[in-house]
Amino acid sequence: MIQELNATNLTEFRRLREEHEKLVEAALPANDKAAWDALLKFEMEHESKLRALQDQFQNNRHALTERRRTLNRWLETATTWGFILQQLGFVIVLLAGLVHQHGAEPVRQP
Repeated sequence: MIQELNATNLTEFRRLREEHEKLVEAALPANDKAAWDALLKFEMEHESKLRALQDQFQNNRHALTERRRTLNRWLETATTWGFILQQLGFVIVLLAGLVHQHGAEPVRQP
């Protein structure tokens, strides 16, 4: 738990580990309730901090996943509209070619 909280801060990790070891040594005789309470308080505080970090990580991960889904939907929509516009362009060019071809023929009079 201490290692996870201080993965990038070696000095703080060492300090907290020493503090934890001292609390464990004080509680080892098993007859001092205050020492056990101090150890429990230390562990609960750090477990709470770790849980808060994990919750924050999960919330950020969820938000980023949702953002990715939104961007993927937007990309799919843009791709569909691009395809539609391309097809309309092909039709317009085809019609323009037919009009040009029809207009280029001499008009026959009966």
